[in-house]
Amino acid sequence: MEVGVKVMSENIHERTMRHTNSCFLTMIAVDKDGSPTEVPRLNLQTKKEKTRYIAGAMRRKLRQQHDKRLEEIHEEWSEHAADHSTEEIDELLRQLLDEDFS
Repeated sequence: MEVGVKVMSENIHERTMRHTNSCFLTMIAVDKDGSPTEVPRLNLQTKKEKTRYIAGAMRRKLRQQHDKRLEEIHEEWSEHAADHSTEEIDELLRQLLDEDFS
C-alpha cells in the first residue's frame, strides 16, 4: 500500500500555512512472523480513488525501472570496472564533468 503524506507548516503569529513537503510511503502488510502477506484488494469506486491508484501504479513501475537501471550501472561500472579501458573511462569522465559544469 502506498500512503501519501503532505506536511504543512503554520505560522501561528501570522495565521498562515504553507506546504513544506510531500512524499509517498510504501507500506507492506506482514503476518505474525513478520513475513509479507496479502491483503484484500481495494474496492475502488470514485474517480479520485481510481486516478490515485493509477498514479501510484505508475510511480511503482517507474521505481522498478529506476532500480533496474541503477543495478545495471552498478554492475557495469563497479563490478566490471576492469573491463573498461583507461581511455574509455577518461572519455566518459570528461563528458560527465562537462555536463556538470555547463
